[in-house]
Amino acid sequence: MISVVVTTFNDARALAATLTPLVTAAVDGLVREVVVADGGSTDATLELADDAGARIVRTTLARRVAEGCAATKGDWLLILPAGRRLSPGWEEAVAAHLSARPLKAGWFRGGGLLGMLGGEGAALHGLGLLVPRELLKAGGSFATGPLRLGSGQLTRLPVKLI
Repeated sequence: MISVVVTTFNDARALAATLTPLVTAAVDGLVREVVVADGGSTDATLELADDAGARIVRTTLARRVAEGCAATKGDWLLILPAGRRLSPGWEEAVAAHLSARPLKAGWFRGGGLLGMLGGEGAALHGLGLLVPRELLKAGGSFATGPLRLGSGQLTRLPVKLI
């Protein structure tokens, strides 16, 4: 159902904090896959990602989000910066969003993906993003620059990245 993209660069110390809250959701079937999109780490980041069972995409810093998203298979993408973890109760909030708003992206406060969204969404300083693949197809992709979303396509989720 959901493909998670975790962006990394020398985040060996921080990666476990991001991956840990995803385990229960993977067991329950909410998370289908985890892709670690790495921008050239020279520490143990990739070893930890591999040990956790994540698929690894090696790329540049600038292309982590685009190439990480391109490597996923799920109908929904959950994009998180390494070192941030979803607050308790995130699974219920995300599941409710998936069923109630099938063609709207959702964002979380407290992330670090500034600049992923163009236009109106660019004002969202620091975020994690939940986005349906269909919306990526309609609004462009991260490969060509920021994703363009209008106010009707974006909603705030009651979840924080901590």
